[in-house]
Amino acid sequence: MSSWLKQSQPAISVFLTPCGLKHAHTHMHTTSFSVHCANNDVLTTQGAIDFVEYLFNDKANQDPTVNKTAVALLGDLASSLTGVGALFQQKPAVTQFVREAQASSDAGLSDTADWASQVIQKSMAA
Repeated sequence: MSSWLKQSQPAISVFLTPCGLKHAHTHMHTTSFSVHCANNDVLTTQGAIDFVEYLFNDKANQDPTVNKTAVALLGDLASSLTGVGALFQQKPAVTQFVREAQASSDAGLSDTADWASQVIQKSMAA
């Protein structure tokens, strides 16, 4: 696993999309924006979801801090971008990753996963 993943701090994450949307996620407090841009958002989101799927499938190298950050990223994508529900529906491993995180004994991870699950389900229903 890359050293930058292990060294990343999940406390504050800021995302810039190709449309210039700035989205901040601090601990469990999220500032949400809804935006629907050109295909660039779909491609960027697809890449992020593919990356989280890779993390999920790499069981031997999973790290709790990285898992929590990845689950938070999924929730951020689902809550911030319109029309990404179909991407989540195409990746059952990603939703399984969130379900497994919900069952974690790590309260921070399970709380983050509960929130992410809610917003992902909402985006898939839209």
